[in-house]
Amino acid sequence: MNSSIHKGAPIRSTSDLVRAGASPAAIARAVTSGTLVRARRGHYLPATAHPDEIEAVHIGGQLTGPSAARHYGLWTVDDDRLHVLVPRNASRLRLIRSESSVSDRHGRLVCLHWGHVTKTGPRDPWHPAQGHVAAQSAVVDACAALADMTSCQQRERVVATADSALNLHVLSRAEVAAAIPNVIQWCDSRSQAGTESIVRVRLRAKRVHALPQAGIRGVGFVDLLVGDRLVIECDSAAFHDGYTSERDYDRDLKLVALGYLVIRLKYRHVMHEWDRVEAIILQLVRSGRHLWSRGQRGHAVSW
Repeated sequence: MNSSIHKGAPIRSTSDLVRAGASPAAIARAVTSGTLVRARRGHYLPATAHPDEIEAVHIGGQLTGPSAARHYGLWTVDDDRLHVLVPRNASRLRLIRSESSVSDRHGRLVCLHWGHVTKTGPRDPWHPAQGHVAAQSAVVDACAALADMTSCQQRERVVATADSALNLHVLSRAEVAAAIPNVIQWCDSRSQAGTESIVRVRLRAKRVHALPQAGIRGVGFVDLLVGDRLVIECDSAAFHDGYTSERDYDRDLKLVALGYLVIRLKYRHVMHEWDRVEAIILQLVRSGRHLWSRGQRGHAVSW
């Protein structure tokens, strides 16, 4: 794991290309043919660059926060804004400004993150107080993206992305701790979905412990286990309709037959209807129904 390795497109200045042997005429031909993209004056990206990368460089910065995290394959909540890291002293950003917001040339809302751009190579882990980023890439590294999320996202959302980075081995726990030192204690590499992480963090804030990826004999691993027998399964996709597979139905039947309580949550339950869901879970916990009653455990129903 090396967060100094970027997945973003490299930014090349005119002088970089000339030093590499390209003449101004050759650069112009490459732009005309579509093999090179002129993001802004004197700044070029390969034609394979993602549109978000091109727009971030056009504005005058680099992709960061959730916009960058998605480039590393990390789970993020729905956020249609373009998150761009720009130098603290930037004065000529290419943005459309209104009284309440800024947007790019296509009308997309932009969330600006202010930092200090350095043209050096590998560096110390990014820290919000330092704001260091590497200028060679259109996308900040994964550590920087995660750290920058703390300025515009709720803690639970930062945790969900950090859990994803740990689970996918994009970042080590030490790297995550360096990026978000005040949040690392909430993170767990076992979580396999962002909604699972968010539910876990919300329940912990209510002093309810939810064990991620708990193993149940004869069933397998479940997303969250509260107490002895309250199973919470979380669908991660925003537009997921119904269970993931026939196997989910069979698993739920088996869990109920074994005496477990099963709650399966869609994305909308977690992100838009949580108050109602939380009230149900807390009622179950307060009444002790999340624990085995005397003689109940081990008395499975035949099916």
